[in-house]
Amino acid sequence: MSHHIKKLVIENYKSCKELVVVFTPYTPLVGYNNVGKSNILGALEWLVKDRLLSDSDYNDNARSIVVEGEVSGVTESVLQRLNEEHREPLRPYIEGGVVKIKRTQPAQATKKSEIKLEIYNFQNGMYAKNPRGIWNAVKALFPEPIKIGAMENAAEDAGKC
Repeated sequence: MSHHIKKLVIENYKSCKELVVVFTPYTPLVGYNNVGKSNILGALEWLVKDRLLSDSDYNDNARSIVVEGEVSGVTESVLQRLNEEHREPLRPYIEGGVVKIKRTQPAQATKKSEIKLEIYNFQNGMYAKNPRGIWNAVKALFPEPIKIGAMENAAEDAGKC
């Protein structure tokens, strides 16, 4: 078993005012149209992909968007698959195979440099603000997210197989 995002905390992202999602290594998101499945995936993607969110991504434009992720299963074998330049900055922030990261985009942000990336320091119980090399280490933990669009017409889409 490899590492996976175990828990996602989303604040003020689209329809997700305050949401906590707990994942297993395989968690299907199933539900009616327009209930927020894609918003959960968008928040998850933003956590691991460097991009500036737009005004339409805010639930409340006066508040920051905050997404926290708890990554479970970060073992020595997972670390060994990373380059040393990514492995070593990450190592001090792992406890019991867990890494916690948080991204915050302030209200009315206009530049990617305004987005704050933090990683949880289990030693002092606080988030550390973007220690050197952490962003590249976090990106190295995960492949580039792939989006697959929703079915428009199930019968028609099934017939395309």
